[in-house]
Amino acid sequence: MRDLKPLFFVVASLLINFPAYGHEAYYGAHSLSLLGGGSAGLQAPEAAFLNPALVGLLTSGLQLTYSDGAPQPHAHTTNMGASLVDAEAGNISPGVLSYRRVRRTGMGLAAPASGEVWQGAMGKALSSRFVLGIAASFLKFHGDGLDVPDQWYADVGTLFPVTDSLGLAYVWHAIGRPSDRVPTALRENPTQTLGAFFKTEGFMRLRADLSRQERDNPDHKMDFIFSLEAKTSDFFIFRLAHSWEGLEGQNRLGAGLSFEGPRLKLDYGFQKSLADSETMHGVDLRIPF
Repeated sequence: MRDLKPLFFVVASLLINFPAYGHEAYYGAHSLSLLGGGSAGLQAPEAAFLNPALVGLLTSGLQLTYSDGAPQPHAHTTNMGASLVDAEAGNISPGVLSYRRVRRTGMGLAAPASGEVWQGAMGKALSSRFVLGIAASFLKFHGDGLDVPDQWYADVGTLFPVTDSLGLAYVWHAIGRPSDRVPTALRENPTQTLGAFFKTEGFMRLRADLSRQERDNPDHKMDFIFSLEAKTSDFFIFRLAHSWEGLEGQNRLGAGLSFEGPRLKLDYGFQKSLADSETMHGVDLRIPF
C-alpha cells in the first residue's frame, strides 16, 4: 500500500494543472446517482464526504472522479479529483485522503470561481454496533473580482449497524459558523443529517436521508432523499433516487449504473432537476488494492 501512495499525489498534481469547472466538490458518480444520499451506507471512497464514519468500513483503494453539468439554470459546474483509502490492518483506523479541483459559474456569483478542496477523514468501529468518524476539510476559491476567505471545517459522523441488514446514521457536517464574506454558492453551511440503510435478500439496497441546513434556513425546512440499488447481474448494479428539497423548493431525480469487477470498478451517475431541463453527469474509476 505504501508504494502506491505516491501515485495519488502524482494524480493530484496533474489535476491541479488542468482547467476545471466546479459544483458539489464532494460528489463522485456513485453518490451523484443517489443525489448526495447514502449517509448510512455507501461503499466508495467518496463516502468520506457524506459520513466519515463510513470510512471505518472501507477497504484500501484509489478513486478517480469527474462530473460536469448545470445544477440550475444559467449555472455550470465541474468537479474532478481523486481519493485514496488506506485501510491496512495495522493502522489505528482506516483513513481517506481526497482532493477535488472545482469551478463554479452562475448561482449568484459575480464571476467564475475556481477552487480546490482537500479532505482527510478517519473512521473506526468502536464496537460491532457503533462506528465513529471525523473529517477535516480545507476549501480555497478564487476568481476575478472575488475575495473569498479560505474555509476550514470539520465533520463528525456516527454509524449504528443495528443488524447485518439495517444501519442508521447521524452526521453533523461543517461544524462551526462560516464567514459572511464567503458567497452563498461557495459556502459550506452547517447541516445535520439522519440516515437509514436497509439491505434485502437478493441484493436490494434501500437508503433514506433526512437533512436540515442550520444556516440561511429560517423556516427550518428539510430535504429528504430516497434511493434504491439493485444488482442486475454478477457485475452490474443499477441505482435510482428521488429527492424532495424543502429548502430549494424543488425535486430531483438521480440514476446510475456500476460495473463491479474484481479488480476494476466503474460508476456512471446522472442527476436531473424535475423543475427544468438542467442535468449533471459523472463518471468514476475505482481500483481496489
